Amino acid sequence: DALQAAQRAKKRNRPVAELDLQVDEARRELKQADTVVRTAMLDLGPVLALFPEVQRNPIIQQHLGLSISFDLLQLWRLGHSLEQFSTCELQPTTSRHPVFKVVEGGMTYAVKEYIAASGEEGLRICLREVALLRRARHTHIVDIVAVFADLDK
Repeated sequence: DALQAAQRAKKRNRPVAELDLQVDEARRELKQADTVVRTAMLDLGPVLALFPEVQRNPIIQQHLGLSISFDLLQLWRLGHSLEQFSTCELQPTTSRHPVFKVVEGGMTYAVKEYIAASGEEGLRICLREVALLRRARHTHIVDIVAVFADLDK
């Protein structure tokens, strides 16, 4: 909400200093919450490996949003979206998928956006491709450090 309010104010040439402070505070809170969720997800991983039926629990599915393999669980960033990065710039590329240069916490990353057109099945296909890329080791393939799905798009 703070980010949207700041963007609207910038478009209308209104003062944004206070709104920028709110955005920064919201990002700090998000980062703290993300750390807690990541720790919980990593704790959940070994349980899912030993007891895969846990993943079929409706409460677990509600929080994960989908069935996800143990390999990808450590990369999964629940509730993330491109708007949460401090900067996000579309990069020129010949790829059929858009690539963004993003900055978070002083670190720069490349984010490749895959459109999961067929809903949950499309997301499963995308996650299978991510799992394949994660196992691939080649000098021309970058390491995957996170996976997220913007379910609002």
